[in-house]
Amino acid sequence: MRSAAPGAQLSVFVLLLWAGVMHASEAEDNAERQAPIGRWSTGGTLIEVTTQGASLSARLIALKHPLYRRKDGRGEVGAVKVDDQNPDPALRERPLLGLELFSDFEFRRGRWSGRVYSPESGRTFSARIRVKDNELHVRGFILGMPWLGRSTGLLPVAVCDEDILKMISTSGIDEPACTPTQ
Repeated sequence: MRSAAPGAQLSVFVLLLWAGVMHASEAEDNAERQAPIGRWSTGGTLIEVTTQGASLSARLIALKHPLYRRKDGRGEVGAVKVDDQNPDPALRERPLLGLELFSDFEFRRGRWSGRVYSPESGRTFSARIRVKDNELHVRGFILGMPWLGRSTGLLPVAVCDEDILKMISTSGIDEPACTPTQ
């Protein structure tokens, strides 16, 4: 019985190695693709990131202070906070709770890229997101230049501290999806 030529053996080895690398790369991409899905908190806000087909969606689902306070310096004290900084006057009365923050997010070249809306400024920025060290990093930037931007870190809602429990109770979320701390 004849064995395959040395060049053929090398070709088979290279093909198997390439297939293994591609499989590992696909597994990493899938993990990166799924990583941002869930509930995240900044301490004063709670967002929920879900998938909408092949893109990501993020809604503002709870606020530590959902009503205007005197120290906010805007809005009627005791009224529900609205998107009052929006450049479109027709959208300035919509409540912040339930507001969609992400748009056009697609997973390309191993990362999520899209646009993020900032209710504080009423502006929409190009953005990238990633999960690193168990924290969701959202980088908003202008002019297509990530180095001209600002990052925000959000922590996963797995253990509810006092602020998160307060936000959940005032927002009417049925399932806290976290374990209260003792």
